[in-house]
Amino acid sequence: MTCPHDTNGDGDCGRGACPDCAARVLDAREQSFAYVTVSNRSGQAEWSMYVAAVRRMLDEHWVQVLFEGFTPPGAPNQEACWGLLLLDDPDAVETLRRRLSRLAGLYWQGPIAWARGTRIEFIAPRGRSA
Repeated sequence: MTCPHDTNGDGDCGRGACPDCAARVLDAREQSFAYVTVSNRSGQAEWSMYVAAVRRMLDEHWVQVLFEGFTPPGAPNQEACWGLLLLDDPDAVETLRRRLSRLAGLYWQGPIAWARGTRIEFIAPRGRSA
């Protein structure tokens, strides 16, 4: 995330939690990396809305997206993967996981692969599901 008040090109305003734009500076000791992978279980229109909703939600959760990749459009199975830099805040991470689960249920999608470190988990959709 880059603060719009950055004056020296390092990506932040140097104030930690910038009160003007709510940009946060993440200390390297407080970060971890996770992959989130989802697979299409619906039609193209609903899939595209789901992927857009996931991306908006990631941006809203103070998550820095380091990688975003998708299967080729002609592939028989559509998938999306995001590489995320997370703040090591267990409550924030759990909120992110719950919101991912709700979105998967809302858009009739299957489980979400959540890989953090060497551990891979599958987050089940909540609500409606595939």
